[in-house]
Amino acid sequence: MLTPSSPATKWSDTRSYRIVLIASVIISVCAIVSSAIGIFIKHVHADLMAARITEYPAYFTILQRVAFIIKPLGYQMTGSYWAQLLGDRLMFLDYFPMLIVLLHVIGVVCFAVKKNAGVRLLRFAYSTWFIFRGFVLIEFLMYQAVLPIKLEYMTIPREPWPYLLLIVLVDVMWIGITAWLLSAMQGFMHIRLEGEGEAATFVPANRWRRFAHMQVDGWLMILIFLGFISTFLWIIREPRSQHINLRAMQFFLYLFMFVVQFLYYIIMESIWGLTPGKCLTGSVVRDDNGHKASVGKLMSRTLSRFIPFDNFSFFGWRGWHDRVSDTWVCREELVEDKT
Repeated sequence: MLTPSSPATKWSDTRSYRIVLIASVIISVCAIVSSAIGIFIKHVHADLMAARITEYPAYFTILQRVAFIIKPLGYQMTGSYWAQLLGDRLMFLDYFPMLIVLLHVIGVVCFAVKKNAGVRLLRFAYSTWFIFRGFVLIEFLMYQAVLPIKLEYMTIPREPWPYLLLIVLVDVMWIGITAWLLSAMQGFMHIRLEGEGEAATFVPANRWRRFAHMQVDGWLMILIFLGFISTFLWIIREPRSQHINLRAMQFFLYLFMFVVQFLYYIIMESIWGLTPGKCLTGSVVRDDNGHKASVGKLMSRTLSRFIPFDNFSFFGWRGWHDRVSDTWVCREELVEDKT
């Protein structure tokens, strides 16, 4: 059974709080401004297309570059292959980044009013931005690797090297910023204990918390998967569509599903012991001694998720991927502010 092996982390001083707050306010401003620019660009683009104007004004490109640089989450579904197939039914997914921005702004306000409030929302936003930026960068590089592509009606060129380098640097910048903030906020939470002294034990997350963060993580992985598959389908599309091997295509779809889920969990849990869903529910992965689980245990834990019906196993006493890897999902609570 879980037993505490080290004292809970305490707030070091008010400096860490102020740094996180200032950085979060700046990021909120960037996110709001980039969202406003994105909405404006979308309307301008629609008007230009309606007027059959294909030569965009100079300010249009400048605004696109500015929005891209200051936008924490580079995600858009309307240009995807899925959106082309299903039409307007996927348009609502373009509002996903704005939802994360809204939750982040609410988290910043709560965090500013009371130090311990808003931590879950901020960690959720930063963990989501971190993992999505990473996958979007991989998707972009994968797409650029196969360019140029000659279609029947046009040729899609590879991006020029200066712009390609800019995209990579911006993605790496946002990945680094969100990773730093997530690490800085680790000290704001500690594992909840039950009992006192040597008899104290860690409190496992109950099944409803686990169901909640499983749903959140599941939907986030679906969005990431749609982005990857959109790129894949675009690459193999016409004029090669008549030569597609359906069995091979099915194999690659399953392979992408495996890769996305594996990387999603192993990256987040090996660095911080959590995922975006766990940030919302206040949960963290630990080993039997309450320490950060080793990479080997997390590999075993992640691979065990592919056991059929594993998702239903946590409705029992302990989930299968917990028992196989000797890990626990523990409750977290906010550290009391002693400053």
